[in-house]
Amino acid sequence: MANEPLAPTVVGPTEGRLIESPGASVRIVLDASSGAPFSVTEMVAEPGFAGPPIPHHHTREHASFHVHEGRIRVVVGGVPHDLEAGAFLHLPPGVDFLWSNPFDSPARVTCTYSPAGFEEMLQDIVDAMNARAGQGSPAEIMREIVPPIWRKYGVERGDDGGA
Repeated sequence: MANEPLAPTVVGPTEGRLIESPGASVRIVLDASSGAPFSVTEMVAEPGFAGPPIPHHHTREHASFHVHEGRIRVVVGGVPHDLEAGAFLHLPPGVDFLWSNPFDSPARVTCTYSPAGFEEMLQDIVDAMNARAGQGSPAEIMREIVPPIWRKYGVERGDDGGA
């Protein structure tokens, strides 16, 4: 029935779909199959992680970052913001950004995407990264594999000043 209410979803701290890549792990906490209008991921970014190191923007999704541990740097429209534990950032569609963990400790970040479905792009990127493991630095590999995957999910390259 089209108007039937959704069932509640409870996901324990060790549940969800775990995907790992060099420098980061992602736990898909809530995906599109839940029927919710958003998805939730938890990312742990190791020191030095850059994901992806190309300015970009979502054309469909609102994205938000809630930092729980450590710090991340998010460059929004060319302006860097160092977000520490407790900080929250919302990015509407069309806003250029990139994010990284240039700090000395891991960062744990909850990301919410609306509408749901974007979490599958993360799985595609991690699968492609793992298939290319050892064939260059993670940043080099991401620069090659990410743009075609982005097209599939409506993500566009942002203004990177010609880099």
